[in-house]
Amino acid sequence: MFFIDNTFRYVIIILYLFFALSHEYVSQRRQRYCPGPCIDLSGKNRKINETWYEDSKCEKHTCIMHRGLPHIRFYRCSVVYPYPECKIERGNGSYPDCCEKSVCGKDSEFYEETWRESNFTNSTTSEFYEETWRESNFTNSTF
Repeated sequence: MFFIDNTFRYVIIILYLFFALSHEYVSQRRQRYCPGPCIDLSGKNRKINETWYEDSKCEKHTCIMHRGLPHIRFYRCSVVYPYPECKIERGNGSYPDCCEKSVCGKDSEFYEETWRESNFTNSTTSEFYEETWRESNFTNSTF
């Protein structure tokens, strides 16, 4: 029973991390019968494996064959929620550079990555917290 409980926890954690860290949403739509394999929103014919960008929607589109039928695969940005005291700003350029990001700090400085690196990749800081956690859990336990 212990093994099943831990396995279930690990599966839940892995699924959470997968969805939390993914930066895109992918869907596809089957093409109707038309003169070319795929037709984009402007009416232009697209070839199989051709990729194009819709910058107004911050999307990447690819014409693919799926089960013998032409489809357009859409790549879209994932939903972004602002951190406390932050705001959301759209990036520049084509997908994925145009995706929204949480922007924080003075003059809209984006410091999320800097904060993450300084707190989680700094070995001294990580070792300090790990050692503190171990000491607090083992010295306060009653055996």
